[in-house]
Amino acid sequence: MGAWWVGTLLLGGYAALAGITDHYVGSQPYMTERYCRGEFWVWDPMITTFPGLYFIFALLFKVADAVRQAAGLHHNYGAWSLCSVEAMRGMNTLFGVLNFFLFYQLVAMLYHHNQTSSSLRAGRGYRSAQRVLMALLPHLFPVQFFFYFLYYTDTVSTFFVFLCYYLSLCDRTTLSGLVGFLAVACRQTNIVWVCFIAFSMVLRQYYKSRGGSDGAASTLGLLRFAVQNSRSICARLWTFLVLAASFLVFVYLNEGIVIGDRTQHSPRLHFVQLFYFLAFTAAWVWPRLLLGVVGGVRRRGWSVIVKHNAVHFVIGAVATLPIILYLIHNYTYAHPYLLADNRHYPFYVWKNFFRRNENFKYAYSLVYYAAGFALWKLLGTKVSPLWRLAYFACTAVVLVPASLLEFRYFIIPFLFLLLHTMPSAPGLIDASVCCASSSSSSARHTATCTKDGSGGRAGQGRGEKDRRKKPRSDGAGALLDKANLACLAVECLTFVAVNAATLYIFALRPFAWPSGEVARIMW
Repeated sequence: MGAWWVGTLLLGGYAALAGITDHYVGSQPYMTERYCRGEFWVWDPMITTFPGLYFIFALLFKVADAVRQAAGLHHNYGAWSLCSVEAMRGMNTLFGVLNFFLFYQLVAMLYHHNQTSSSLRAGRGYRSAQRVLMALLPHLFPVQFFFYFLYYTDTVSTFFVFLCYYLSLCDRTTLSGLVGFLAVACRQTNIVWVCFIAFSMVLRQYYKSRGGSDGAASTLGLLRFAVQNSRSICARLWTFLVLAASFLVFVYLNEGIVIGDRTQHSPRLHFVQLFYFLAFTAAWVWPRLLLGVVGGVRRRGWSVIVKHNAVHFVIGAVATLPIILYLIHNYTYAHPYLLADNRHYPFYVWKNFFRRNENFKYAYSLVYYAAGFALWKLLGTKVSPLWRLAYFACTAVVLVPASLLEFRYFIIPFLFLLLHTMPSAPGLIDASVCCASSSSSSARHTATCTKDGSGGRAGQGRGEKDRRKKPRSDGAGALLDKANLACLAVECLTFVAVNAATLYIFALRPFAWPSGEVARIMW
């Protein structure tokens, strides 16, 4: 089934789910309704993010209203108005469907060369189905999926971050930077991911300057390249530089990145937040972690894999576990909202896994380390070391200052990892190296990108040489395809089951607070 058919089905299904949500949850007046009327001076001081979402939706509603007037429709037909809460949720749902198409384009680009001979012979239909399944995974990620039917910043924020990323891979640098402005306008912390995207473009140029090889690439080499080519890099990334400078001016004038209520959202060192993210992510991607172990055993043998990873695991544990325990002891923090608001799943996670016994938090140190070790190895099979280092550094910059344990903060870093570790043929996909573009010149360059993610003819020659050296038999390729599809299917079904359960609990299992107000459990 093609992406357009899947997208159409998603739109129809989500429209029905949005209607069910509106039926059970109802609607309350919201700030964007005032914005639709042009009252842009209205602001809720409890909101701590930029109002980009509200301005974007207000603009879209103005365009829709102009179309309505041109079509001769009444201002308020039926019980539905363009500026109603239902309309705003519907617009959010539409962006959720757009996210699917965006993810489809991203996986088609990233995994274009990661195909076995068996999958190549299977034809375009098989590859399209595989990409649809790959695109559905980030689209169905439960924490993000839930907010397709409510009015939150996460859906639109995710769309603009990954649109910025996609355009950067297409070498549309200026346009990518402009979209970066929209991403930051939706959420301040997106500035970190926009900078990461800019870094990935510099890294791609660095690898291309080395003939497409990532062997012996180093941080010092990258810095030397950046200094030597500073003028061309600045000219290429000027929109990103303007955005970064504008954000620094905002931080200086605002005396911080938080707007609105700062009493409960002031940044603080919360290193354990990064550990929560590692455990959270490993729990969702366990099928591909298991598949990686099984695949490694098949390629290299059980004894080699066990000895190699066991040595690394033990050495890493000796070096890092004392640091993890120190950080747990000194930087574990329970935000007042986490302890008081029983409408969110983190409340129950904290209550059942941390609050029962103060010493439980130390027992989880090995879980955090094992999760980090597994994810580091998993990313290492698909991306270059420098890309991987930058990814974890940006994840830490986003999460460590956040005092509140909030799963929504994990969405962007989780999706970056999910997109870059899809089960596929062995070899790097490294989006910091391999790119594609709609232009003919970029298309010719894409044809030279090798299966392991290296750009340029030198990389192509090396990739072809490696494939000649280690050909994959048809039987092995077919078995790998089946294992990859099974892994994708298990993850997809897991996401669907969790989504169904969370929507059921949210819609049909409300509870009452002592004040009599009805509350619903959500992410």
